Amino acid sequence: MLIFKKNTLFAILLFIMGLQTINGQERLDSLDIYIKEKNFVKALDLINYFNQDKILLEYDKKYIEIKLKESKFYADLNDYGKSIEILYNTLNKIKPNQNRKLQSKIFLELGTQYATIKDTVNSFKNFYHAEKIAKTNNEISTLKNIYHNLFRLHIIKNIDSAKFYIDKKYQIDKINNEPKCIATSYNNFFSYHSAKKEFDIAKKYLDSAYQIAIEHDVKHAIITSLSNFGHYYSEDKKNFKKALEYYSLLKDHHQTELSQSELADLYLNLASVYESLSDFAHANSYHVLYIQLNQKLYNDEIKNTVKDVESRYLIEKIEKNYLDEKNKIMENQSRNKKLIVISISLLLLLVYIFYSFYENVKLKERNREKEIDSIIQKKIINANIDGQEKERELIATILHDQISALLSSAGLHLKAYESKYKNDMPVEELVKTKSIIKDAHDQIRQLSHQLIPPILIKLGLNEAILDLCEKNSNTMLEFTFLEKKSDVVLKKDFEIKIYYIVSELINNIIKHSEATKARIEYEIKNKILNLIIQDNGIGINDNDQKKGGLGLQQTSTRVFGLNGEITINSYKELKIIIKIPLGPDSISEFNNL
Repeated sequence: MLIFKKNTLFAILLFIMGLQTINGQERLDSLDIYIKEKNFVKALDLINYFNQDKILLEYDKKYIEIKLKESKFYADLNDYGKSIEILYNTLNKIKPNQNRKLQSKIFLELGTQYATIKDTVNSFKNFYHAEKIAKTNNEISTLKNIYHNLFRLHIIKNIDSAKFYIDKKYQIDKINNEPKCIATSYNNFFSYHSAKKEFDIAKKYLDSAYQIAIEHDVKHAIITSLSNFGHYYSEDKKNFKKALEYYSLLKDHHQTELSQSELADLYLNLASVYESLSDFAHANSYHVLYIQLNQKLYNDEIKNTVKDVESRYLIEKIEKNYLDEKNKIMENQSRNKKLIVISISLLLLLVYIFYSFYENVKLKERNREKEIDSIIQKKIINANIDGQEKERELIATILHDQISALLSSAGLHLKAYESKYKNDMPVEELVKTKSIIKDAHDQIRQLSHQLIPPILIKLGLNEAILDLCEKNSNTMLEFTFLEKKSDVVLKKDFEIKIYYIVSELINNIIKHSEATKARIEYEIKNKILNLIIQDNGIGINDNDQKKGGLGLQQTSTRVFGLNGEITINSYKELKIIIKIPLGPDSISEFNNL
């Protein structure tokens, strides 16, 4: 057999696919003939051929059709387990939205197979699934078949909804105007109404079925109608003479067209009718014919069973040989693939090692560049902050020591002038001038205190933070300061930086938190300054935290400039934890005294 490999040239593959298309239908037709003739060996040989050519079949529209035939092949061998397995495997291989029309046929076949083995639950399930797909794709012929099967299942189960499905089938038959299908539907209506004991309605449908079958010479409908007439008159009306007429008509004119099992049923019905007419001689003869034919059918069934067993044995042997041959080919292919894979893997490994080494060198260079950039950025930030702090200190010093002193001196001169020329000078102008000088003096003093609070310079960081908390506390918002005493003395410029961090965070709480209580904890431990600020306000969400307001950005910048770290926890309440390591630049030399 021809085996296509994946590395076959594309042009050759197209040529072979063209030949496959020409010969494919002939092989499919041959497969049908072999299955019909029960030539299982040749049928299996063709099935193995189709299964072997997987490169073409995966893209061939005949793929599902072949699998349906393969399923029927095993069903004819009464191997329904294998038949159903093939159908499910076929469903798993095709995509959900691909070959929808053929999918409905697979579910229809599954329903039929389950019905054959009396598994009505799975039979119903698959018929309903087939119906859903067929409706979506408007598959009229498939729907008609589904409705007919659902009707038969419901009739067997004595379910009233059988009428629903035979009505559905009949509507399709009327639209298509197919006499043989309409005659079949009428016979089905007869069966339904007879089961419901509605004999008059059943008779009308039976008459219509027989009339159409005679007019259009529909053999199977004529046979079914005659048999139904016999049943109607013998079972429903107890008119055995009339029943005998129809059974005799069926025997005399259509005996050769009946299957062996149908003929056995006819003999049994004739025997029953003759017995009801007290014609025991004829009844006995037909009983004998029924027994003889039944015995023949039983013997044939045994022979067929034996033949099926022999066929299955032969098929298993062929399949084993086929699998052995296939395994040998696959082993050779696997060995060749392994050699290729090992060679390619070694080459890829060498390329990967070289590439990894190259990338590692580049990564080290990039990290070094980032590290240098980070150091430069930190130095720039620290320089900016230090510059701002020194500028604040300088401005505060100038305002307090020089401008404030000048204003005080101007005030003294004004008093001296006032005392000397008391009677010659306008009182109102003097008072206004003194008021202006006093206001200017007070505002400059206040501004200098805002730039650098005197309490920070005189009493240190702890008292300055405590003063901040007291000044900003009111009936709506209460600040609490918790300090754990430490013997470490900090440099004044470092304390100023910490003070501004705390001041900025307090401003944020006042402006944005909507809190009623806030707490500041301050501790120096193991040469690490720990600062915790928390409140009972609304907190900040993740997006705001990622974006960061100007206050948080400035705070983070100040902390990073001191080589510290800041952690923001916010779930309903806000908690900010700041840790800053203390080094020679932050600890005063007085610690060594």
